Amino acid sequence: MKITLVPKSVANLGYVFSHIGELPECDQCKLRSVCIDSLVKGKNYKVVEIKKKEHVCPIDETKMMVCKVEEISPVIIIKKEKNLPVMEGLTITIEPIECDEIFCENYEKCIRNFDQGFRKVKIKKEFKKVDCPLDYDLVEVEVDKQE
Repeated sequence: MKITLVPKSVANLGYVFSHIGELPECDQCKLRSVCIDSLVKGKNYKVVEIKKKEHVCPIDETKMMVCKVEEISPVIIIKKEKNLPVMEGLTITIEPIECDEIFCENYEKCIRNFDQGFRKVKIKKEFKKVDCPLDYDLVEVEVDKQE
C-alpha cells in the first residue's frame, strides 16, 4: 500500500487511475513526497482508503485528499468484438484503436494499450462499458500482458 494525494472530486473508494508523471513545477513542491514520490509513472492504482486530511495543490489549487492506494494490473480500453464476448481469463490479441479525440476522458486508456506494447493480453476483469464519441463498442478491462 502507498500513500498519495488524489483530487477530492474523484477520491472515492475503488477509484482507479494511472500515474502519468509530474509537471516541472512539482520539483519544488512541499507536497511532492506524499503526492508523487511513492508512485511509479505508467503504473495503475486503486484507492482503498480515504483519510480525513486534505491539502490544496499549490500548482493548480485543486483540493486533494490523502489516500491509501494499491497498485493494480494495467487497465486499458479495448474494442468489443461482435462475435467474441469479453470474458475473464480470455487471452486476446488487440488492435490499435484509431482515434483523434484527444480531449476525450478515455483517450489515454484507449491509445495507451498499443503505445505501451500491449498486443496480446489476458483479461483479468471487465470493469464497464465505455461511452465513445466515435460510437465504437468499447469496454474497460484489467489485463495481464502476455508475451
